[in-house]
Amino acid sequence: MQIQHKAYVNLLLSFKKDLSFTDKDVFLSVTTISFDIAGLELFLPLISGGKVVIASKNDSLEAETLAQKFNKKNVTVFQATPVTFRILQEAKWVPSKSLKILIGGEAVPADLAAFLSAHCNNVLNVYGPTETTIWSTTYKIPPVKSTTEKIPVYIGKPLANTSVYVLDSFYQRVPIGVEGDIYIGGDGLSAGYYHNEQLTEERFVYVSFDNENIKRIYFTGDKGKLRIDGNIEYSGRTDNQVKIRGYRIETGEIETVMQKNTAVRQCVVIAREDNPGDKKLVAYFSLISGQTATADDFKTLLAAYVPEYMIPSAFIQMENLPLTPNGKIDRKALPKPEIKTEVTDINFEEPNTPVENILTEIWSNILSLDRIGIHDNFFELGGHSLLGIKMMTEIEKKIRCKTELPLLFSASTIHQLAKLINNDDLDIDFPVIVPFQPKGNKTPLFCMHMHNGNTQRWRVLVKYFDEDQPVYAIQPQGLDPKKPFHTDIKEMASFYIDEMKKIQPVGPYNIVGLCFGGVVVFEMCRQLTEAGEKINFGCMIDSHAPTGSKTMNKVVAVASEFMDMDMEKKVEFATDKAKNVGRKILAKVSGKKFDKMTGSVTATEAKPDIRFIHSTALLNYTTEQLNEKITL
Repeated sequence: MQIQHKAYVNLLLSFKKDLSFTDKDVFLSVTTISFDIAGLELFLPLISGGKVVIASKNDSLEAETLAQKFNKKNVTVFQATPVTFRILQEAKWVPSKSLKILIGGEAVPADLAAFLSAHCNNVLNVYGPTETTIWSTTYKIPPVKSTTEKIPVYIGKPLANTSVYVLDSFYQRVPIGVEGDIYIGGDGLSAGYYHNEQLTEERFVYVSFDNENIKRIYFTGDKGKLRIDGNIEYSGRTDNQVKIRGYRIETGEIETVMQKNTAVRQCVVIAREDNPGDKKLVAYFSLISGQTATADDFKTLLAAYVPEYMIPSAFIQMENLPLTPNGKIDRKALPKPEIKTEVTDINFEEPNTPVENILTEIWSNILSLDRIGIHDNFFELGGHSLLGIKMMTEIEKKIRCKTELPLLFSASTIHQLAKLINNDDLDIDFPVIVPFQPKGNKTPLFCMHMHNGNTQRWRVLVKYFDEDQPVYAIQPQGLDPKKPFHTDIKEMASFYIDEMKKIQPVGPYNIVGLCFGGVVVFEMCRQLTEAGEKINFGCMIDSHAPTGSKTMNKVVAVASEFMDMDMEKKVEFATDKAKNVGRKILAKVSGKKFDKMTGSVTATEAKPDIRFIHSTALLNYTTEQLNEKITL
C-alpha cells in the first residue's frame, strides 16, 4: 500500500487534537511493527514531545505482566484490538479513569465496550482500512455506571479532512437510516496498491454528487447506515472478507489454496464465533467420490501458501455443502464444528498425574471440550496463540508456575507440558471438591473420581443439565503432594462425606460413581443412611458389586486394572505379574523402587501409584449391608 506523507500527517494531527496529546502523555505500544496501527503508537508521541513505551513481545503476550506496565510506566494512552482488551479483562485488569483508550481493528462487543467505558472517561472506537491510512473515523463510547449496561457501539464520525459516504449501487447517497456501502475520501486516501493498477481501479473510484467537483473515494467493502446524529453504524461486509484477531483475511484466498488438492469437489471457509470473543476460521469441504483428504493434508498445503493466522482451526468434511435456492453455498446453514477425541482413539489416554489433571481441566475450559487426552495436540483441538496466552495465565493461577507461550509450540500436548513443569517446585491447591457447574438451586450432583483419580470424564455430563443443576466432582486428597492417599475405602468415604457436607450440609444427596468410584459411592451411601441422612440418588456405573470376599475382590480388581490398559501395557503387566509379583505390588503401594533385573526393593521418595493404592483398598474392603435403594 502506497501511503503518502500528507495522509500520515493528517492522521497524526487529528489524533493529537482528539486525544489532547501533549508532552506529558505516555503511549504504551504493544503492536507489532508490521501492523499498520503501530504507526500511530510510534509517531504521535514523536511529533508531540511525548513518550512511547514499547512492550516486548513476551510482555505483550502475558496479560498480567502487561497490566502491571500501566502503573509502572504511568501510561496515559493505549491502543489495541478487542482481543487484547478481552485478555486484559480476564486477567482482572481495571483501567484508570484517566486512561485514554483507542480500540479498533474489528467490531467491539457491547459487553467489552461497557467494561471499558465504566472505568475510563475517554474510550474511542476507531475504524478504518489501511487504504485510507489506518483510522478514518472515531466514536467516543459514552460512559456507563455499570459494566452490565448494554450500549450501542458505532464507528462514529470522520477525522479532520476526511469524508465518509453511505452510497447505493449507483454511487448516490442513501437516506438516513437506510443501509448502503461505506466509501471514504479525503486527505487520508492512499495512492493505491503498489504495482496493482487493476485492483486500484476497482477499489478507488471517481464520483460527483449534486454537481460537485469529482471526488476520488475508496470502496471499503463494509456496509452501514448514517444516523440522524451524524454517526455511522456498521452493519457488516459486502463480501467474504473477515477480521480475526486484528488480521484482515480474504477467505477466498484460503479456498483457492484448498482447491489445489485434486480430491476437493467443493470448499468454503467462514469465520465463526460460537463462543463470545473467540472468533475462528472453519473450513468445510466435500470430496470427489472415491478420493480422500484429511485435515493434516490441508494444513500442510496451506502452510506453504498462507501465513499461520489464515490456517483454519477446524476442517469439517461433509457429503454435500448446503445450498441456497439459487444454487450458492448457504453459509448460514453450515454446522457448528464439534472437535472431540473419541474413546476408541488408539492414542487416547486420560491424565495420570496431579499436574496432568489440572492441565486437562484448564484445557477443557478454554477449548470448550468435554474429553481431552494427554497426547492430544492443543492446536489440532482448535487452539491458537491467543487461547494459548489465556491458558498460560490459568496455569500460573492454578499451579503457580510461570510459563511462556513459546513453550506451547515445543510442548503442545498435556503430557509434554506436564513433563516440563517441575513438580517439586510447585505450590498447588488441590481441592477435593471440584466445581464443574456450581450455580443453581437444584440438589447438587456429586461425581466420584475413578480408579486413577481422574474426574475429567464427568465433564461430558454438564452440557446435558440445565443451568439450575449444580454439578461437582470429588477427587482424591492425595493429588496434593503434601497429603497422603486414603488406603481404606471406609475412611475415604467418611472423608468425602465431610467434604461434601461443606457444599451441601444436609440431604437428600445425589452421588454417582464409575468403576472404582461406584464402590466408594456404595460405602458413602451406607454411611450416610446409617447416620440418618437421606439418599435421593445413589448410582454405581460399570462397577463390580462388593462381595466382602478379599479373594474375589482381588481377582476383580486385577481384572479391572488389566482391562483399562492398552495392548503394550497389558503385555508389560502380564510379564511383571509372572515375575516377582508380590514384591512389585509392595513396591508400588509403598512408593519404593522395584528393580526388574534383580527383583530387589529399595527406598525412594516417589509417591505411591494411585492405581495400586486404590487396588489395594478394594482388596481390603469388606462390605456391610446397605438398607437403601441404589441404582446400577
